[in-house]
Amino acid sequence: MITKFVLFRIKLYVVLGAVAVFALSAWSDDDGLDTGKLIITGFGSHETGEILKGRHMNVDFAHQWLMREFVNISANYTANEHFRLAVGMTGRIWYETYPDAKRNPWFPRKQYITVYPHVASGVFSYDVGNIGQLEMEFGYFPFKYNPDVRNLGAYLFRCNTYPPSVITNFDLTYSRLSGGRVGVTIKDMFNLQLLLTQENELPSFYDPSLSLLADVKVKKMFDIGAGIQFNRFIAADSLATWAMSRLGTPSTYFDTVDSVTKTLTHAGIKMMSRFSFDPKRLFIPEGNGFFGENDLRLYGEIALLGLKDYPIYYQDWKKRIPRMIGFNWPTHEFLSYGIIPGVLGYSLRANHDGMNKALGTGLITETSGLAFGTLSWLARKYLDWNMRPDLCAVELEYYG
Repeated sequence: MITKFVLFRIKLYVVLGAVAVFALSAWSDDDGLDTGKLIITGFGSHETGEILKGRHMNVDFAHQWLMREFVNISANYTANEHFRLAVGMTGRIWYETYPDAKRNPWFPRKQYITVYPHVASGVFSYDVGNIGQLEMEFGYFPFKYNPDVRNLGAYLFRCNTYPPSVITNFDLTYSRLSGGRVGVTIKDMFNLQLLLTQENELPSFYDPSLSLLADVKVKKMFDIGAGIQFNRFIAADSLATWAMSRLGTPSTYFDTVDSVTKTLTHAGIKMMSRFSFDPKRLFIPEGNGFFGENDLRLYGEIALLGLKDYPIYYQDWKKRIPRMIGFNWPTHEFLSYGIIPGVLGYSLRANHDGMNKALGTGLITETSGLAFGTLSWLARKYLDWNMRPDLCAVELEYYG
């Protein structure tokens, strides 16, 4: 326990020291005090929601509330037009929400606090005339290849291969990768990326993976992408890369072709394809006041978590295909503050307290939302106070 604590403090000092170096470099120009090259960014967020119906450790439960808070601070230092550095930390607070049937009644619910690195990377970029751009990044960095998804999707880096598990981390659809990537963009239309990363969040740890991603954009209307990942193509620890059973021994199966007993592995090949379509570009000029930049966008993603079938365990590849689809509803104040909250308030209440209370809750939410939406629209129109949401995304997912 002491060793872990000391190691954590050393790592934290290294990060803080790097921030100090960046700051001194930015302030040591001959022209005097110059902080233009050092930009401090951050965010804070509160997340709460309800699981209407679920199952945890073979126990059914309903109306389980979840709550988390995040706070982040990052330093971004631009050395010149080609090279920049970034370092940052994130703190997270969350609460124990296991069903009461699985909890020890002698212990109260707990609050957990963790601090972990958000980014520690260097980025080199080079413009090739009017043709395109070359970009390389190395270190520990957040990565999101699907810019449209908000909660679901991003399967290539957020899912395991064997077992083919889908991980949904709400509002954090990016992945924190350790390694490097090289990207080429041509004419702001075609993008190709190659990534060599090591696993740092799912066991077995440190296994390298090789990923290739490509996407094509057409007039800000269509965005089509695909990718393949050779997940854990080298085993850093062969004992850990084998699929361990609950008793600790590797899971095996009998190969009828070779007539030998083989060991199941976590390694495999994942494939992904995605699309995005913005129909308003067909009939509405850019910058139209009623629709926001992200409104009406339809997008989706599908993946195959493991090409190879295994006897007994994974016999049907069609059951290893998660798929999602999303739509960005219009964010005009009357809709985003009025109609949408009213519908959500009604539906949640109907599931919990019945129809009569739901109608009352929906009516109150609808009335207050429309009033606030009208005031915020007037403030934006006449006072230039913009309180309009950036987007309202609704996403659905199916995994068989």
